[in-house]
Amino acid sequence: RGLGGAAASQNRTRITARQLHACAKEYLNQELSTTYKHYKRTMTPVLAAPKKSSKDRFTLDTKTTVCPTPGVPPRPAHPTAAKIRFTSIVLEWRNPAFSGAAPLRYEVQMRGGAKYNRQWKLVGEWSVITKPEFNTPHLTTGLEVQFRVRAFNYGGWSEFSEVSEFFTPTAATTLTVQETMKSAADLGLRNVIQAMRKYSTNGEAISLGCWAICRFAAENGGFARCSVGKEIVEVCLDAMKTFPLNAGVQAYCCLGLGWACYGHEGAAKYAVKLGAKEAIENAKKNLPMDAGVWGNSSWAVSNIMPNSAKDAPAEVHKRLVLDRRLLGIKYMQESHCKQSDRW
Repeated sequence: RGLGGAAASQNRTRITARQLHACAKEYLNQELSTTYKHYKRTMTPVLAAPKKSSKDRFTLDTKTTVCPTPGVPPRPAHPTAAKIRFTSIVLEWRNPAFSGAAPLRYEVQMRGGAKYNRQWKLVGEWSVITKPEFNTPHLTTGLEVQFRVRAFNYGGWSEFSEVSEFFTPTAATTLTVQETMKSAADLGLRNVIQAMRKYSTNGEAISLGCWAICRFAAENGGFARCSVGKEIVEVCLDAMKTFPLNAGVQAYCCLGLGWACYGHEGAAKYAVKLGAKEAIENAKKNLPMDAGVWGNSSWAVSNIMPNSAKDAPAEVHKRLVLDRRLLGIKYMQESHCKQSDRW
């Protein structure tokens, strides 16, 4: 086309090689500039054909650019549910192998199985989904839905993926008291105290909470802050008043009282003020044959009312504190206080 156009532009059948070369290059430049107008996006510039200068010399034209259109991405695989929550579903999908431009964003659509929501609608209208995953919010619990997805690059939108199976957002499962207290113990001591206050009328929760508190105290040699001991005193005394005939609760609470006051004179005075002495005596009176209650009550009394330690020399006092700590650990190792099998 370049040679033919060059000959036609000269209106002759015989032209010199220089004239033929110049006319062919000029025609090629015109073709490239016309082709460029059909593309909207500019990519990497390339060196175009030379053009004729005023001095009849040829220079390279670096202004003309060629813009190839990327191929449309293939449709993604059908979405799957990575997590199903109370009112949301985390979707994931896979992109097939493709040698062209990678997808820049995705579009997720959803429809339900009910009569009023069988039409496809856009999900996350105000979100830009750049990764092959998306957390679909604001779903209705118990209402099944299914999804499809498509990918986009500068070549355009791909076809929609195959439709996923129906997913149903489920209500949060109710944890047992045992699981709740275990998760609270994993989060820390404050969470155990809060859980004991929340389930103050559940004897199993109180027992497990006191055991977790005593285990923490035995591993760390007591509590570093007196305020923590005071909170434990409040929880334990409330439980002892709520369950006066529950041997497990009384034994664990006496053990917790002992650790709460261990090394903290302020917590011990606070326990006496709240009636710890009377609560321990009532536990021993109501459960006279329970070895756990009697043993743990002696541990609690030795820390709440340490009369012999007040006037003792420093070394004697130090040894007495160590003996009490060992005594508390021994009570935790009793069969009555073991909870490892239950957890």
